[in-house]
Amino acid sequence: MAPRSSTLPEALTESAREARKAFFCELCGKGYTRMNEFEAHEGSYDHQHRKVCPSHP
Repeated sequence: MAPRSSTLPEALTESAREARKAFFCELCGKGYTRMNEFEAHEGSYDHQHRKVCPSHP
């Protein structure tokens, strides 16, 4: 299993592209395979800090 911080591989099929969009954070550029991982990311310090400070790398 890939580490939580890794990005998702390129989606090769249309269904894979649609699934990837479902749990993708446009602000951070990170995609997640599971809703609970995406929700945890949204509540994370990193995500919240980027909402306040968009220039945060």
